[in-house]
Amino acid sequence: MKRIIKSGRWGFCLGVASLLLLSIAGLQPAYAVYHAMLVGIDAYSPAYGPTPLGSCINDANGMRAKLLADTNLWKTANISTKLNGAATKALILSRMRAEAAVLHAGDVFVYFHSSHGGRVGTSATAYLCTYNASFYDTELAAELARFNSGVKIFVILDTCFSGGMFKSATGGDWSFADNVMAEYQKIVAKSNDPDKQAKALGANIAFLTASDWNQTSYAGSPYSRYTRYLIEACNLPGTDNNPTNGYRSFWEAHTYAWPRVTGQSPQFRNYSLLKATTMMRVVLAKPTPIGPTGTASPRPLFSWTAVSGATCYEVQVFNGSGQLITFQRYIGATTWRFATGLADGSYHFRVRAYRGTLAGPWSDYLYFTTSPSGFYIRRATLTWGANPRDLDSHMVTPTGAHIYYSSKGSRTSAPWTQLDVDDTTSYGPENISVYQFTPVGSAVYKYYVYLYAGTGSLATSGARVSVQGPGTVLRNFTCPGGSSTARYWHVFNMTSAGTVIPVNVLRATAP
Repeated sequence: MKRIIKSGRWGFCLGVASLLLLSIAGLQPAYAVYHAMLVGIDAYSPAYGPTPLGSCINDANGMRAKLLADTNLWKTANISTKLNGAATKALILSRMRAEAAVLHAGDVFVYFHSSHGGRVGTSATAYLCTYNASFYDTELAAELARFNSGVKIFVILDTCFSGGMFKSATGGDWSFADNVMAEYQKIVAKSNDPDKQAKALGANIAFLTASDWNQTSYAGSPYSRYTRYLIEACNLPGTDNNPTNGYRSFWEAHTYAWPRVTGQSPQFRNYSLLKATTMMRVVLAKPTPIGPTGTASPRPLFSWTAVSGATCYEVQVFNGSGQLITFQRYIGATTWRFATGLADGSYHFRVRAYRGTLAGPWSDYLYFTTSPSGFYIRRATLTWGANPRDLDSHMVTPTGAHIYYSSKGSRTSAPWTQLDVDDTTSYGPENISVYQFTPVGSAVYKYYVYLYAGTGSLATSGARVSVQGPGTVLRNFTCPGGSSTARYWHVFNMTSAGTVIPVNVLRATAP
């Protein structure tokens, strides 16, 4: 907990001061650069006086880690970290002025300052603590005034009395800066810089504070209380309130943090800028491919693990030579089967997640093969004796497709059912295989045998039908006795779930 430590007329309080300058999502030009200075101070100059802290360096390093997670916006070379003795007032001001000199309209700057904070007496005049001196609200305003008015600046303060850095005791917003800017205008009035002459402080600056101007704030482990929840928000895809843009705004992080902070009242300034500002892009994890593996159907079902925060997925399929042969984007589930089948051979695939238009990293490859055998769902195998010499296998699918010697079907496209060979010289075998079920209401697959040619009858043919699943025999049928003139043997029906329903009767007409 943050406690006030009296030292003369100063009131010191444990805290974090964080300043973040970030871009306007969708409004920043392509050439915009993102800079940051992150300050964390746990130990102070003995001559200055504040007691040691335990979470401020963690705050600075934690925010650095989150910003750098988005490598497209934030570059290591553009982020300066100043901790403890490297965070004197002079060094902080020197770095801030250097940034103000090089950043242009459309650029962004982050200043993250984690330290003690305080106020003067009972007024709203607030200050941040550097390693060796106080950094007052009006001084901060003067430094921010040095920046080009087109640079977007976002100040986040997790300190005691932090709301006083932009509020007055009477509730005036940014009122302390009025005198600063009046003096600033006098300085630049004689210059030839039209931008500075027309400049008004505050339009490009937003604030988030952990407490109000008259409140203390709290430390914690490993982070200060408010900063902890800002960092936590960066890890939770659900904090992105607009899942179509793939970005998390500073306002989205704040709306996650502020109701979870107890004992203090987080404040904000410049809502529109905060809401429109990109804090970081949503970082998506890599999916893990699940299947197919081993020997698969020519129209395999691709599947993978779900990625938190993903709105859709993309799959790419490659042949054994590494050539991309098909892909599919905007898959709204974690499974996909493309419309046409694959030729027999070796393949591999990969998948990645999307959050709106933001693509995550590709998964590792998963390898599989397709083959004419071993991947059917159900197979009916017909064998018979010497006479009659020619029996034919027939199957009618739930969609009405008729699979037989003159219409052998396909295993790589609809009806996903195929006759492998038409044996016309006795004995067989003839196989009709189902490679993908076609559910159509209560309709079933109908399998029957037709006596096409030869002497003798079905009843004396010795015909047998074996119904198989992959690696197992589900049912065996032997042609029953009966009429010597019946030319049709209705063997079984089968549901679209693969359940075999025995029929086993001779008929004069096709079923």
